[in-house]
Amino acid sequence: MNRIVVAACTPKIHEPTYRAVLQEAGLSPYFFEMVNLREHCSFVHQGDKGNATEKAKRLVRAGINRAR
Repeated sequence: MNRIVVAACTPKIHEPTYRAVLQEAGLSPYFFEMVNLREHCSFVHQGDKGNATEKAKRLVRAGINRAR
């Protein structure tokens, strides 16, 4: 494993923490992608769980592709 994809909330708060953990583990802090599910799925599709889930799947796949 040499790349990390995190699907969670806003990167503004947590991205520096994840990058620091990668660096401590001996991995490049630049081999990291963060997918913001909270603002891009949960908040905008509150009344439509089906669409929120499908969008989340697409965003996670895109994050994985960016990490490659």
